[in-house]
Amino acid sequence: MSHRWCVEYPEDYQFARAVFDELWSVRRPVFTLKEILNLTLARPDIARINAHLAGAADARSPQLNPESGQGLPPSGTQETA
Repeated sequence: MSHRWCVEYPEDYQFARAVFDELWSVRRPVFTLKEILNLTLARPDIARINAHLAGAADARSPQLNPESGQGLPPSGTQETA
């Protein structure tokens, strides 16, 4: 299963909003990653909100896609112009 844990698209915000609506309360304002994962298993409708975007940032961002040949140099090296 692939998850998308960022907010770049309206669907990402809709997912985050649905999670908060289900898990947040005044009495319990903090919840865990495990609770979010359990929620996505119990409520596949919430998991599907932005599921079609999983991997979208990786494909677009050279820093996250090492196959692009672009992005950040390996740690401890300097890039020359």
